[in-house]
Amino acid sequence: MSKYLFALIIALTVISSIPADANVKEVQPVKKIVPVKMIRDIPADPVIAPDVMAKWERVAQCETGSNWHMRGTIYSGGLGILEVNWMKYGGWVYGAEYAASKSAQVFIAIKIQALNGFASYVPDQNGCGHGW
Repeated sequence: MSKYLFALIIALTVISSIPADANVKEVQPVKKIVPVKMIRDIPADPVIAPDVMAKWERVAQCETGSNWHMRGTIYSGGLGILEVNWMKYGGWVYGAEYAASKSAQVFIAIKIQALNGFASYVPDQNGCGHGW
C-alpha cells in the first residue's frame, strides 16, 4: 500500500470519528484594511547638485553600465544598492530601487555613506580602476 493511500485512510478515519454535532464555530471573514500608497504620498525627487550627480554617474557606469533601472536578485538600481540597505535607509519611500529615479538612488547612496562615516566620499572615482 502506498504511503499516500495509507495517509488518506488515516485522514478519513479521523474525520469520520468526529461527531456531526461537534462544537464547531462559524468563522467570520476578517476585514483587513491595507494602506495603499497613493501617488501623492510619494515624495518629490531629491535635488542633487550637478557636480555630485556627475560623480555618482561614474559609480553607476562601474556598477551597472549606467543601467539605472537594473533589477538584480540582491543588488538593484544604477548604483547596485543592496536591497536590504535600500529599505533600511528609507529608499522604500521612492519604491523599489530599480524603479526609483537617479536622484532618489543617489540620495539614498549619500545617506548610506553619511550614516556610516563617509559623508563626502563617493566610491569608484578612478573609473572602475581604468582611470577617466
